[in-house]
Amino acid sequence: MINNFSIITGQEKYPLFDRLTKHTIQPIGTTPVVIPAEIVKFKNDNIKVKINNCVRGSEVFVIQPCYPHLHDRLFEVLILIDALKNASASKVTAILPYFPYVRSDKKEHDRISITAKMIAKLLQSVGTDHVITVCLHSPQTQGFFDIPMDHLLPSKTICEHFITNKVIKENTMIIAPDAGSVKMASHYARKLNLPLSIVDKKRIDDTESAISGSIIGDVSNKSCLIIDDEIATGNSIFKATLNLLKNGAVDVSAFAVHGVLVGDALKMLNESPLKQLYITDTIWRPEVDNNPKITTISISKMIFDAIICINSNLSMANI
Repeated sequence: MINNFSIITGQEKYPLFDRLTKHTIQPIGTTPVVIPAEIVKFKNDNIKVKINNCVRGSEVFVIQPCYPHLHDRLFEVLILIDALKNASASKVTAILPYFPYVRSDKKEHDRISITAKMIAKLLQSVGTDHVITVCLHSPQTQGFFDIPMDHLLPSKTICEHFITNKVIKENTMIIAPDAGSVKMASHYARKLNLPLSIVDKKRIDDTESAISGSIIGDVSNKSCLIIDDEIATGNSIFKATLNLLKNGAVDVSAFAVHGVLVGDALKMLNESPLKQLYITDTIWRPEVDNNPKITTISISKMIFDAIICINSNLSMANI
């Protein structure tokens, strides 16, 4: 049984939110209630959030991009959730498609913060009842929460897109750009029934630069598809592309769930022999919309289905 629920965002210009609001609730045949929020940033950088609809007794899903402008977006969602709870919303679910500080999930050096855990504590401190996120860099981050936390993997949506749009060919091979990506890449290889190869990568420091080394597997005469959870500077993917082509690959494309694309990543992409970069709409970067080398695949239907499952107390096994 589907109960009444509402959705809200702190960012009006967020395509994923817009796409989410257009999905129809079945079998009722209506769209979800969208709550308007008024957000003001003062000259002293303080943020004010006002909910412009009554939410007393309502179940509310808050979807918020946390990049770019991470700290503004993070405080917006915390204040937004606090405002909803103060307005007597019965249940608030935070949907953070790209989880803040997702890579700060362990203590790699002395005297540093495990910041992803701190974010989990902050979300819980303002009364968040449930959290949804997409493709965590380290799935064990779920353990930082003492409230229900759903970690969505968009592989069903992505594989359907690849098959429907004939991205997959007879000679396609899935590539893990480093050892840390093997589990994710092998998941896609199994779903698509394709062989898997691994590129050895060494990261020297925190500069996000890496060295692409030997390749485990024969990529000669293969159409290679690199799979990773995110693309930030792009160094790893672009260097792996050159390495794969040098070892006989016919062409190389890449898929990354989160298109962070910082610094000179877009410039490097345009200069790279990488054939095509596929990303999802967890992050919105206006400058990527018209780039012919980037294809954005929407995950709005997956998130909407997750909302319906939570609202109706159904399993998410088939999402």
